[in-house]
Amino acid sequence: MPADRSGPAERLMMVQAWQQAVSFSPDGKNLVFDQIDPERRPGVWALPMQGDRQPRPLSRTEFPEGAGKFSPDGKWVVYCSMESGKAEIYVQPWPGPGPKIQISSEGGMDPMWRRDEKEIFYRNGAKMMAVAVSTQLLFWAGRPQLLWEGDYMFGPSASCGFKGTTTTSYDVSLDGQRFLMIKENDQNLYATKIVVVLNWGEELKRLETEARGKKM
Repeated sequence: MPADRSGPAERLMMVQAWQQAVSFSPDGKNLVFDQIDPERRPGVWALPMQGDRQPRPLSRTEFPEGAGKFSPDGKWVVYCSMESGKAEIYVQPWPGPGPKIQISSEGGMDPMWRRDEKEIFYRNGAKMMAVAVSTQLLFWAGRPQLLWEGDYMFGPSASCGFKGTTTTSYDVSLDGQRFLMIKENDQNLYATKIVVVLNWGEELKRLETEARGKKM
């Protein structure tokens, strides 16, 4: 529906499957979404927002995939795939044709582009990883680098398209230098002891009587 609520909501597809919108192309003409139904594997699909609006799979494989995101220039899509037997991060040109390129090396989930397209971030368990990339003419990717390790909340894209409630549970500043994360289990928020006060009603009366005496 229009962001200014000038029109009603419109259903985009009549499909009996769980779907989660993930990323719009910069020009707003295509939507990438995760889809899961009882008869097919979790997959990344693309829906044209104009014309016949016929969705098509991003990558025609038999392996679970998810979390597809357009690059800021709209010419590439990064996503998670289980093709190698475990979750890894891949990039392929949009709308194609062209090869897909694996950029993670020891597992990867929940990818995100840096706004200037100089890096792709992803998560590997508690590790936040970064890969230097270039999208000029041909795609190039460097070696994955560890940024830090920490216990932060995951979205369903972390599991390569399996059903969840949100798509990505973190965000990155425009310059790629600051991360906004959700702390799920902060031990500092929990009490370390319990104080039990017995006969507190009588103590309250005593304090009240004492306070009245001071006023007199």
